[in-house]
Amino acid sequence: MSAPQLVSATFGTTTRLSGASESILLAADGSSKTLTIAGKDFGTSGKPAVWLGETVVPAASVTRTSDTALSVVLPAGVGGARDLVVASGYLGVAARGGVKVGYSPPSLIFASIMGGATSLNQAGGDSVTLTGTNFGSSGSTGGDGTVTQVTFQVGSFISQCTPSQWTATTIRCVAPAGAGSTLLVTLTVDGQATA
Repeated sequence: MSAPQLVSATFGTTTRLSGASESILLAADGSSKTLTIAGKDFGTSGKPAVWLGETVVPAASVTRTSDTALSVVLPAGVGGARDLVVASGYLGVAARGGVKVGYSPPSLIFASIMGGATSLNQAGGDSVTLTGTNFGSSGSTGGDGTVTQVTFQVGSFISQCTPSQWTATTIRCVAPAGAGSTLLVTLTVDGQATA
């Protein structure tokens, strides 16, 4: 049996060939995405295994349409580009061929302080609701297969955030201690920061 080879991956109208410097970006909106993988030697029996970085795609989400094509429903997620890997056959020979897939970085639109305050307490502790897109959701897994980490930054003051609310468009965090005025608010989800 020959080792499987990845030729390209397609999502919607975007196709990336193996070895392309650009990755396929998926919206981190909490919904699954269907990816079509083209290659060769995917086999005709058994279930191929697919990984996105270190995250295993559930076997029920992988459909072999031929020896040269797979349809894969990727789980909702967050994080930057990672290798798309396909293994097929009883030896589990893997194709690690230069196709990268990731989720779009978060975009912060608005930040509001709970209770209607117009400034943060210098001692920290204020609950802040951040609104935007591509936040993933509570329990999202990142590129290393672990639960996503969220960091909340106001100016140069940074805190790890354990969100009390987390959806694809809203995260509620506790502000770090700090001082200053007109400070930039940045949200980092699985290593990807808002611009």
